[in-house]
Amino acid sequence: CPHILAEPMRTNLIPYSEDFSSWSSGTSYVTSDYSISPDGTQNASRCLFTNSNQSLSIPTSLGTSVEANGSIYIKGNSGETIQIAVGGVDKLITLTNDWKRYDATKTSVNSQFNVNTWGSTTARDFQIWGAQLEVGSYPTSYIPNFGTALGVTRNQDIFTRDGIGSLIGQTEGTFFIELSKPVLNPDSYYLISLNNAAADTNANSVTIGFDSSSADFYIRLESGGSTIYVDNNRASLANTFYKIAVAYKSGQSLIYIDGSPITPNSGSLSGAFSFSETLDNLSFDYDGNNSLPFYGNVKQLQVYDIALTPTQLAALTS
Repeated sequence: CPHILAEPMRTNLIPYSEDFSSWSSGTSYVTSDYSISPDGTQNASRCLFTNSNQSLSIPTSLGTSVEANGSIYIKGNSGETIQIAVGGVDKLITLTNDWKRYDATKTSVNSQFNVNTWGSTTARDFQIWGAQLEVGSYPTSYIPNFGTALGVTRNQDIFTRDGIGSLIGQTEGTFFIELSKPVLNPDSYYLISLNNAAADTNANSVTIGFDSSSADFYIRLESGGSTIYVDNNRASLANTFYKIAVAYKSGQSLIYIDGSPITPNSGSLSGAFSFSETLDNLSFDYDGNNSLPFYGNVKQLQVYDIALTPTQLAALTS
């Protein structure tokens, strides 16, 4: 299904991400524009290794104590193995006869990014396209670089929708999202919220997302600067879609995840509340001011101006 992909700012530091004839190839052979790549055009390259202990590489230099992710699309024959390496650390991969993106992460990258046949690898004839090296612990969508030495940058994605106060329930309502995160333990909170556009705060808000530096969800309701309830001690996986619904109503709030009700570990769902500001803004962040932005995938997002019943919530999130 189509979905929104919200990503952070990243830079592809490989200057020739599709022109592998510019890489150091040793005794291997590269044929440019050999086949159809994942972008639908004939710009994928063929790489032919004649024996073991060969590589196709490009230098990298990011300084010390920098976490970087290298990724590349490779198409081979089913069952063959090859290695990709970031900063001298090899990752053995098994190829298929379909295009697939492979990646490896390394801290303190000062060596090179390469594809190689070292060790017991078996692949000798395969196709490659779309190499990327970026600072971060996981790969983001591909950023083409056609020779820019300092890298090509994609800006952070920002999504907001304000002026929709009439569509959001002010005394009761339901906030539903089907979402996923790219890593198990995010380096920051990944949040989506209903809030007040003018305030630029979380003082009155309904928030769904993922906790910082943990494997947990983060679900919270704030009213007049006070936390009515929060749940941030429930495990979630990376690259897995979850359906989460918060039905908020003073003294009668409900939270459902994947068809089942949950009770927050901190705060009571039966707490009384009233919003001191109008909820008129939907933002892929913490407070409508680009704080703690959401990075991940969203398949569905729905807002109701009534608190749905347990039966309706179970059906919605199943």
